[in-house]
Parts: sequence; structure tokens; C-alpha cells
Amino acid sequence: MKNKKLLVALALVLVLTVTMVSAYMRKQTQTENNTFTPATVSCRVDETFENNQKTNITVTNTGNYKAYIRVRLVTYWQKDDGSVVYKKSGNIPAFDYDESNWLVDQNENTYYYVLPVDPGATVTLLPSGKYMTLTKDGNNYHQVVDVFAEAILAETVDTNTGPIADVESAWNVTVNTASGKITKIN
Repeated sequence: MKNKKLLVALALVLVLTVTMVSAYMRKQTQTENNTFTPATVSCRVDETFENNQKTNITVTNTGNYKAYIRVRLVTYWQKDDGSVVYKKSGNIPAFDYDESNWLVDQNENTYYYVLPVDPGATVTLLPSGKYMTLTKDGNNYHQVVDVFAEAILAETVDTNTGPIADVESAWNVTVNTASGKITKIN
């Protein structure tokens, strides 16, 4: 009888000990959130258009990683009522841009910013105070130049492939691997 009481007491102590240790461990263990932020690559074009002149054409990296940026200019003609005139072709008007930071493919009317752009940073193709003047003719036609921007991720954690190979392949350019600078349009 004495052994039964001792066994019951030991079992009770064991159950209480396990319960208390378990409760203590639950109290001390904190939940950790494993958050993952995927890379986003995006950009935005801003420009000013007044009196048949474009100025202040900028591109902002709106993604969350560095990105290579390029801008394509597309021109066409519209009637004053907004309908497109397909029979009339035109050239992109000449304008001043920073030739030390941009490479241009004249055949494609495409401008490549030579270095990766930080998230939130803005690069300027046509600065404020410089103008691209669009033409009009006497038949109620006016020239339109649309500005399209593209971005490619410029950072990676993958050692087998990377952003330099991606931008060279996608845009047919040459990138200096040491500096990350686009040096040539192929």
C-alpha cells in the first residue's frame, strides 16, 4: 500500500513536471515570421508637353531592385481630331541628351541608360530647359512622339546566370562585367 501511494505520488510529480516544462517552453518560444519579398522590376516615364514641345523626359525605377533602363521613342502623325494618319511618316526630332550616360541606337530610336539604376532613382533623358519640338503641317496634322521605357533586373543571387547575361541577351548589348556598364549596342 505504501508502494502504491509512492508510485501514485511519483506519477503525479512526473505529470506535473512535464506539464510545467511544456507550458514554460510554449511561453518562451516566440513565433518567427519568415517574410519573403519578391523582386519587382518596373519603371515609370514622366514628361512635360506644352506648346508642341516635349521636355523633362525622365524614367524612375519603381521596382525594389537595381535595374537596367532603356527608352524607345515612337513617332506617328495624328489629325487634330485624334485619329492616326498612317500615310505620313516622320523622324524623331533632334534633341540634346546626356551622351555620357546614354547610348543610342539611331535605327531603333532606342536609348540605353549605361548603368544600373537604383530603386526609386530617376534618370533624365531630356532635361528641363531642353526641348524636342514636334512638327505640325498645314493639313491639320501634328506629330506625336510616345516614350516607352523598359527595365531588366540588374541584381541576382544566382551565380550560374545573372543580370549581365540577361540584359546582353534581351537587348543585344555588351556590358562590362567589372563595372556593370553597357558599353556597346551590337
